Amino acid sequence: MTDDEAEVKRLELVEVLAKTAQLLFKYNEKHWSVFLEESRGLVENRDFHGVERVFGSYGGMGSFNDILIHPINGHLLEESETSSVNKEFQLLKSDIWDRVRDLRRYKYAD
Repeated sequence: MTDDEAEVKRLELVEVLAKTAQLLFKYNEKHWSVFLEESRGLVENRDFHGVERVFGSYGGMGSFNDILIHPINGHLLEESETSSVNKEFQLLKSDIWDRVRDLRRYKYAD
């Protein structure tokens, strides 16, 4: 990946982090919404810690990857909406992961 391609990935990551944070905030998932907004700010300011922070959030119990948007979890939506909302959320999580993985590979490439 070239420097220019990495910059495009960084800008795309900023955008998808913002979009995902907005989706989570809309459904009352405050903790992860704030986490993503803070991470977005770091990435936007070219602080690689933001990329590492998001990368680390994908593993372990209770991780970002484990979130299910559902009324039983205190999220503000109808049960009939859960499938479509979680489908969109899963696409966003995958998009974030792809960009974070690519940026880490670029950073740590020899």
